[in-house]
Parts: sequence; structure tokens; C-alpha cells
Amino acid sequence: MKIISIGTDEKLLNKESSVFKRIQEYSQIAEKYYCFVITKNSNLKIIEFGNFKVIPVLYKYKALVLFGLSKKIKQENIENKNDIVVSSQDPFEVGFFSWIISKTYRYNFSVQIHTDISSRYFRYESMRNFLQYLIFRFVIKKAKSIRVVSGRIKNYLVDKLNIDNNKIFLAPIFVNLESTKPLSTGEGKGVRPNI
Repeated sequence: MKIISIGTDEKLLNKESSVFKRIQEYSQIAEKYYCFVITKNSNLKIIEFGNFKVIPVLYKYKALVLFGLSKKIKQENIENKNDIVVSSQDPFEVGFFSWIISKTYRYNFSVQIHTDISSRYFRYESMRNFLQYLIFRFVIKKAKSIRVVSGRIKNYLVDKLNIDNNKIFLAPIFVNLESTKPLSTGEGKGVRPNI
């Protein structure tokens, strides 16, 4: 299986980042794992590490992202369409672009949801969030599989949006609690990262 991951996290283009190391570990499940990172930073370069390749996709205007993505995917000459999954980092703009790419090249489409989309506070916080919610409602219906990080999100998709439970898999984000320590100054009982 080949995976085409599409997102915006520029940390993937830094071999020393924890994000790069985590996704590089995930890449071991695939024959080839491509990460296309949508960015305005022209200083970022392609990183290749075994079967794992991270490719920056430059753009000036969001409306032109699809052209850049399509061009980069063609340059990679990714074949065997039945064995390819396009995985979107989010169900919003990136999800919409990823769905179009999957339709254009006839790849399977998967989406990840890290945001508590069920919260009305998310939907009504801003006009942008409300528009993202509308995009989400469209994109989520197109996905063959959906990764969520909480049972609350999964329940919302099944109970409120009638998404097939079999399409959804729950994979929480791991938090290493041992890497935190109590605050050394100030009042309260908070924790901070051990940096």
C-alpha cells in the first residue's frame, strides 16, 4: 500500500522534529509514504528517508493549491491506483483539496479529525469556523475511512451525522505524561512540558 498524506505541518520538513520522527515511524506500515506539506515557505526542501518522502507544495494563493498538489503528485509518478490512499490531515480546506486529488487520480480517500467538531463553540466561534464546518459536512461524506482522536467525535459522527460506524476508527493522540513536571514558580497546580 502507498499512502499520500496531505497537510500543512511544516515541522514534517525538519528531520529533528518530533512530528517528523512520529510520522516516519508510521510510514513503516506502507510500501511508500508521501507527505505533501502545503506551505508558503520557499526555503523548505524535499526530505527522503527510506520509504518516507516529505515534499513541500508551494503556493501564493489558496485557490492555486490544487494545481501545485497535482503537479507534485504527477512528478512522483505514483502508480497502481487501487493500492493508494490519500489521507487528509483535516476535514476542512485540506480535506476538500485531498478529496479532489483522490477523485482526479481515482485513489481511495481517508480523513483525520483532530478537532472537536461536535462542539457548537467551534462552529460559532467565527465565520471561518462556520465555513469550515460546512466544508467538513461535505468532505466527511466522501471519505472511505475516518480517523478520530476521541470517542466524543466518533459518537457525534455516528449519532448526529449518520456516518457508518465501520468507516470510523478511534486512534487517540498519545501524550507522554512523564515528560511533564509541576510548575516551579507561581501559584496553582499546573504542569508544563519538560523542555
